[in-house]
This record gives sequence, C-alpha cells and structure tokens, in this order.
Amino acid sequence: MHGEGAAAHRGLAREALGLAAPAHDLARAVDVDAGGVGERPEWPPQPGAAWSWVYLIVFGSLLAVNAYMVLLSRVSAALASSYTFVNPVIAMALGIWLGGEIVTGFEWAAAGVITAGVVLLVLGREPAKATH
Repeated sequence: MHGEGAAAHRGLAREALGLAAPAHDLARAVDVDAGGVGERPEWPPQPGAAWSWVYLIVFGSLLAVNAYMVLLSRVSAALASSYTFVNPVIAMALGIWLGGEIVTGFEWAAAGVITAGVVLLVLGREPAKATH
C-alpha cells in the first residue's frame, strides 16, 4: 500500500484502535516504522537490544563498508554487487539452521535461481584488460 491509500489505511487502523495521530514529523516517522499501531521505543533499552545496536554499527556498517570497498578495488562492480543477491540465500540458510524456519518449494526455487545467476555472473566475467 502506497501514498494516500496507505495513509488512509493507517488512519482507519488508528481510529479503530482509539489512537491519536502523531503530532510532529519525527513521531510520524517512528509511528510508521513501528507499523502505525502506536508502539513506542523503550528507554533505557534492554541490554540485548543495545548490544544488537552496537553490533550492527560495528559489523553491519563500519567493517562491512570497508570490506566492500576492498572488494570493489579488486573485482568488477558487477561481481562486487552480487553480495546483494547472495545475502537473502544466506539469511534463509541461517533461518533454517538457527531459527528452525520452514522453507517452501518456491523459496528453494528462488534460492536456486539466485545462486545460478551469481554462478553465471562469476563464470561469465571477462578478465580485466590492461590499459597502456
């Protein structure tokens, strides 16, 4: 749902739940991020949530961006950007292994298509030509 339809839907949901509309832009952003049901962040955050946030800052941002820049300096942009295709497959595998998630045949097929596409990208790349 996008645009006016989504806003109308949130307004109806808010009315049905008896919730007031947020007063300013930041509150609206938090409200939309929380699903539009009036969920508010806790302060102080739970220790597990705070450590997760720190982990995402260090490993999900600082190290990941630096690793990507090193990779980009060594391979083509197309190959370096293939991580965006592989991440969902890895996330699915971790969900099965660590979370006990059930995966449908369609999801396995999608993972196969993604993996085949990345394999074709790697096998089909041309070696870099020397420039003089």
